[in-house]
Amino acid sequence: MHAPSAAPFPQLALPLRNLLIVLGLGGVLGRLGPYDTFGSGAATYAYWIGLLAAGWAQVALALHALRQAPPLAGKPEPLLVVLAVLLAALPTTFEVAWAESLLRGRPVIQGIMLLGLYGDVVMILLAVSLPLSLVRGLEIFPAGRGPAEAPALRPGQEPPADPAPAAAAPFLKRVPARLGTELLALETEDHYLRIHTPLGSDLVLCSLGEALAGLPPDMGLRVHRSWWVAASAVAGSEREGDRLLLTLSGGLRVPVSRTYMLAVKERGWA
Repeated sequence: MHAPSAAPFPQLALPLRNLLIVLGLGGVLGRLGPYDTFGSGAATYAYWIGLLAAGWAQVALALHALRQAPPLAGKPEPLLVVLAVLLAALPTTFEVAWAESLLRGRPVIQGIMLLGLYGDVVMILLAVSLPLSLVRGLEIFPAGRGPAEAPALRPGQEPPADPAPAAAAPFLKRVPARLGTELLALETEDHYLRIHTPLGSDLVLCSLGEALAGLPPDMGLRVHRSWWVAASAVAGSEREGDRLLLTLSGGLRVPVSRTYMLAVKERGWA
């Protein structure tokens, strides 16, 4: 198992790496000068780098909001990315129109021309965002999926009690302190592990196999190649086509693969 000191690495590396990729793509487009932007020198580079960086940030913010929406919990990531792009392209379109006025020295694009510009912005943001999402994920917040996911405590209210001591489950020492130790689910994301608790979610540098080696077998069950769920978090199940989904407390929906279907049924969860 990796040392706990490695945990902050993905929190900082993911948004920084994505930003560097976006800035690099902006530099490439600045060099190529598509959409008749070639020949403006440094202004072309500033145009493409600035707009791609702004567009990426807005897509990542929209994606974060969609991930927190209960009706979209458990939906495929590419679908969420497409929806995020459609939303983020709205403000980005007006930013592009403003940048066009600076680059070309003409009035801001208005009226029906904005619709065509919106379509172009959607295509460019999709070309950047979908590959980033499929390769690693569109993280922007250094601490996981959001800047403040823990619910506020009322005056005099005590924080939720941790149901399992770290001594009985060594993996709990890897959980960021702000999340507590009441696990809902663990989700693999490439070489990282996303920890879901009632207080939010975060990434640690760890495999699912390493995590399960540090958790009591009766604490939960692996239900998918990429998912483990805590027994105390299972609130019900539902069918979506031919897929079985477990509904966890808090609204998270977790897919069950056929490999683990029998074990899930034996637990009485399906």
